[in-house]
Amino acid sequence: MSRGHTKNHIKADLPLLPETLRLLQAAAPRANRRRLIDAALRLYLNRPGGTELRKRLREGAIGRAHRDRRIAEEWFALE
Repeated sequence: MSRGHTKNHIKADLPLLPETLRLLQAAAPRANRRRLIDAALRLYLNRPGGTELRKRLREGAIGRAHRDRRIAEEWFALE
């Protein structure tokens, strides 16, 4: 591949909001955007609490399911 690309890279065309594209263009020259996007995604996805938050939300919903169902049944009984 030319221009320093390796076989590990896959080209992906992604639609971006105009404001997002302006931020990307202002933050990095065209040649460095791939690295900026890669670094930003890795930081975002590996940030502390990312997957832990989803896990805690799921556990909380399961833990409150009985209470939530009881409340819903009470409301339907009132109608």
